[in-house]
Amino acid sequence: MKILNAKASASFAIALSATVISSTAFVASSSANSLTEGVPQYDHQIVIMMENHGYDEIIGSPNTPYINQLANTYNTETNFFSTTHPSLPNYLTLISGSTFGNGAPFDPIQADPSLGNDNPPCISAGHFAGPTTAISSGASQNCDATINSPSIVDQLATQSLTWKTYQENLPADKLAANSNTAGVNDKLYAVKHDPFLYFNTVQNDPNQLKNVVGFDQLGADLTSGALPNFSFIAPNQCNDMHGDPNGGCPYGVTDPVDANEKAILKAGDNEVKSLVSAITSSSAWSQGKNVIYLTWDENDYGTGTNQVPLIAITNNGYQGVSDGAYGNTCSLLRTIEDGFGINSYLGCAGNATALTSLVTPVPNPSTEIGIASASILFGINLLSKKRKAKLNKSL
Repeated sequence: MKILNAKASASFAIALSATVISSTAFVASSSANSLTEGVPQYDHQIVIMMENHGYDEIIGSPNTPYINQLANTYNTETNFFSTTHPSLPNYLTLISGSTFGNGAPFDPIQADPSLGNDNPPCISAGHFAGPTTAISSGASQNCDATINSPSIVDQLATQSLTWKTYQENLPADKLAANSNTAGVNDKLYAVKHDPFLYFNTVQNDPNQLKNVVGFDQLGADLTSGALPNFSFIAPNQCNDMHGDPNGGCPYGVTDPVDANEKAILKAGDNEVKSLVSAITSSSAWSQGKNVIYLTWDENDYGTGTNQVPLIAITNNGYQGVSDGAYGNTCSLLRTIEDGFGINSYLGCAGNATALTSLVTPVPNPSTEIGIASASILFGINLLSKKRKAKLNKSL
């Protein structure tokens, strides 16, 4: 019986390795057919929006151990910026690609907070009415709380996809203003952190308005497996790191960090842990491709840039990647659109670049070499064992 010599064994092993690598490449090529701009098609995309803290205040902080664990385990964008100041325009941009004139003028690195306003929605008898005029910093600005433009809600409808926003401490009257004159629970909810309610397609459609729900519904949906395709989660102002003295969580001082700031950071870290743990342990997370985007609406108005953390928690693909490509709120919207196969982009997302490396990071070359080397060694060892067996049999 013919026995392979060492040269033949090595050649066969290399061929075997090539076959393994070729098969891997084939799988990747096949998967690419289901990508939009290189972004995977997701079954569930979830945004958890936190408040008013910059990148350096969160990443590396001893007061946010769980968030840093997420950053080290999953994929982190290390050059990501909020759109502007203050809160509202950043929320609007994330779901529609525009500030609609609210807030400070757009700045790709750091807007001037003194030029912005957080006055909208314009209030009439406790409900939305607009456009009207709000005064900020001594200047008159137009604020429109009934926006007649498309948002991601309309895009999802065209794709037959579902959505909900989960708002902690949501008042019974969803269209109520930021009810700071009511009880503590209402103080903790801020309509400026609930951007969907600014769009007439949600305000005037009972079927869409019912998708604005509280945290009790989040627990029920995770338990029943009814999580929608797109979820936007906004904790209350004591749990999102914003702070609210009237709600029982005084604002903190960030430099140096005082006791109030530590409390805000720790409360937010615990909230993220509770939310992420609940989502990733649900049945929805184990089915299909899913991603959680954890980010902040803006920094704390400090002198630094408007850089904020963005962490992509996925149940598929490569993990543990830090991506340094520039991105902003418009980039995140485009990435979410791509993740649903939407290529007709909203507003500023049309000129943005998808955060492809965050959700489909390039594999580490040393890892690939290691896999190839292991395949070669496996082939050589396998053939060596067979050769020894055959020699023993012939003796």
